[in-house]
Amino acid sequence: MRIKVIDLNGTLVSAVGLYGGLKIYSYEGSRLFFNIPCKIKLSEKPYLFQAISEYFNFGNNIPSENPKIKGCPCHGILCADSYGEIFLITGSNFNYKARLLYHNVGITATDIICDYITGIFSCAFETGEIFVLKIKDESNVDNIIKFDNIDNMPCLSLSNLYTKKYNYLAAAFLNGEIKVYINRFSSLSSETGFDIIFSIFSNLRVINSLTSYYNYLAACADDCFINIWKINENDEISIVGNYEISDKMPLAAEFTQNSNGKIDLIATCFDTPSLTLIENLNLN
Repeated sequence: MRIKVIDLNGTLVSAVGLYGGLKIYSYEGSRLFFNIPCKIKLSEKPYLFQAISEYFNFGNNIPSENPKIKGCPCHGILCADSYGEIFLITGSNFNYKARLLYHNVGITATDIICDYITGIFSCAFETGEIFVLKIKDESNVDNIIKFDNIDNMPCLSLSNLYTKKYNYLAAAFLNGEIKVYINRFSSLSSETGFDIIFSIFSNLRVINSLTSYYNYLAACADDCFINIWKINENDEISIVGNYEISDKMPLAAEFTQNSNGKIDLIATCFDTPSLTLIENLNLN
């Protein structure tokens, strides 16, 4: 089961990916607003949504700060299922609808994410493929590029990074590798294109998730480490933090600002109800 709390057009909702479909509840879970039921004849695997993300479409009114960090409402919810269907949910005030955007037939989607500056969204699949897409109008979706993984390693997590010049997409794979792609469609640049610029072996085992804060990227892995990377405006990446969570496997983490204005990292770990707090990170 995957749960994500999202501010959709000013209303906090809980998007819940379940076996059998996706449901949109009120924030506290007391009311069901909308659901996408299973409409596919099942074969050998269950129908499940585990890829859920905010969708942003600011047009020419792009905010100066990352809306996910600043807590701004999004314009829709992107979600993708275990049979390769990608949906966009929009609406408000109990009036919601879902639109099928793309179908990578039969392939399980593992993660999905949207770049708030360009509106381009990326969806990763268990085969290691990453589809980069953009909604053109009410009827059409542009397939900008598809990245194949020659090793057929599943891509498990995606995250966006931002410098003053470019936007980047980071993708984490089953073997501990992170691949970083540059998004030159950003309005911050006159260039266009979407290309891979480098890959790094961040961790010794499976990377469970990525999370980012501007140009910083944290990778949570089964080797009991959270590694923090920084990308600069010259497309160079360096490790700036290496934290061992002793005898625990970190599953996911989020950057957050504490009362002193410093940045902390809060992580959840496998088979433990407690949270792990890494305080006062030196992010300059």
